[in-house]
Amino acid sequence: MKLLYIMFFFILKCNSVAIKTAYKQVVIPGIASGVTIIRYSTQFEVKRKLKIQSIQIQDDSINLNYGLFNIDTGKILKPHAVLEKGNYSVEIIAPYSMELENSIDILQLTFLSGKKEYQILKKVTLKSALYMR
Repeated sequence: MKLLYIMFFFILKCNSVAIKTAYKQVVIPGIASGVTIIRYSTQFEVKRKLKIQSIQIQDDSINLNYGLFNIDTGKILKPHAVLEKGNYSVEIIAPYSMELENSIDILQLTFLSGKKEYQILKKVTLKSALYMR
């Protein structure tokens, strides 16, 4: 019975959220006085009602500020809004550093569904630099 419960919880956990992509990109401004940044972006599909508890780069204790977007409706959401079934995007802006650009990052999303909290990890890939005009 315990094994069945653990398997059910694992299936429930895996079916609640599916992370499609996670990448980081160096954004280089087109003007001399601009600031170079690193933009982390992830897209995920929510299959049942939940909310984001926190977003972190694994092994970093700092909770990151992020922008949350509903891809299906095109709306900007509050960071701790309850997410319904649909596709969402999260963007995080960090100041540029060579170490951050070359690091291998694991994005850790912590979700809250009802009273249960669980984490999903996704390796972040580096996209080519974006040069602004």
